[in-house]
Amino acid sequence: MSDEVASKNRPNAAPHGFVKRLTVRIVTENHAGAGDLVPEHGLCLWIEADEDVILFDTGQGQALLQNAARMGLDLGRVTCLVLSHGHYDHSGGVGAALKATNRPVPVYLHAQARKERFSRSTGKTRSIGMPEEAQAALFQLSPKNLFETDGPVRVRPGVWATGSIPRTREPEGLDRHLFVLGNRRDDVEDDQALLVRTTGGNVIMTGCGHAGVGNTLDFARTLVPGAVRAVIGGFHLSRAGRSRWVMARDALVRHAVGEIIPCHCTGEEATRFLTDQWGSRCRAARAGDVFVF
Repeated sequence: MSDEVASKNRPNAAPHGFVKRLTVRIVTENHAGAGDLVPEHGLCLWIEADEDVILFDTGQGQALLQNAARMGLDLGRVTCLVLSHGHYDHSGGVGAALKATNRPVPVYLHAQARKERFSRSTGKTRSIGMPEEAQAALFQLSPKNLFETDGPVRVRPGVWATGSIPRTREPEGLDRHLFVLGNRRDDVEDDQALLVRTTGGNVIMTGCGHAGVGNTLDFARTLVPGAVRAVIGGFHLSRAGRSRWVMARDALVRHAVGEIIPCHCTGEEATRFLTDQWGSRCRAARAGDVFVF
């Protein structure tokens, strides 16, 4: 991925580089750690990449501001917002996040992130797409602050949004309950990951990992070759069986991932399975947890 490509997506892009210090804080997650933090089905990561603060997803929105305040995080420091995909449990807090920044910040999302989406996982059809409030907040943005990531985009020095992830193999957590208008299966083509190039190796963050752990790791390596220091985020294995957990494990082994931090939709059983394989190098995340690389 060249600087020329990155510059087309973000004016005045800096040269490629490494992030010398990376800190990832779990703001919202299905489970909460100690204190008065609120659990919420969803995910929001606060990412400090040297001088930049990147908000990766926003959860549903009910827990974002409360948890951020209790963690001592000033949303006015956020320099950009990246959405992994358009589902409500990752995009619902967009309006609250953008309001709290108190200034315009660039937002990166896939062109398909705002389409209507549905699920039949409970036996009934329910809408799971981006809420209207979040859509309205994005609509109010200046076009110069809204970037569609159909392909890889460098959002900050050493940090990339992958854009659509090629699916050369079936995703481990393929969910057949998801569909879009016209009763067509939804493969969540807007799913993207965040890739941070640190001096100690690459750190990859996923929202739900709808594209699959293996596909995500394969594509990340084509963008920025090198050792994978850690993978953090949802692996979408909560409704998958053991054979699918094995597929995910094999992908992580194939890429020699150093540390695994499963969140959100990975599921407790799948997380225990991965912990059995990785031991102390697999740590389930909770809201309030902090990881430094």
